[in-house]
Amino acid sequence: MRARVRIPVSTPYKAVMITDRAVGTDQGLKFVYVVTGDNVAKRRDVVLGRLIDGLRVIDKGLQPGDQVIVNGIQYVRPEMKVDPKPGEMPGAKPSPGK
Repeated sequence: MRARVRIPVSTPYKAVMITDRAVGTDQGLKFVYVVTGDNVAKRRDVVLGRLIDGLRVIDKGLQPGDQVIVNGIQYVRPEMKVDPKPGEMPGAKPSPGK
């Protein structure tokens, strides 16, 4: 018989999490595009963490509240004007408590 057990080894911490679909790669560097207040796309280099409940933890590079471009990142260029449409983060699994 086998069992999978999760034992918390530290206190919970707050983390910024996004879908892997929003992450681009440029010669080994990982980046995302964020939308500024004037609807301009800006590139941000990020450091990726582990995958939790279908979303990737971002260790460095993003702040809570940053709007990340998820769909169509192959068409986005830095300093490009965009028309953002807020939505749910794809790949997120519902929390067990909800």
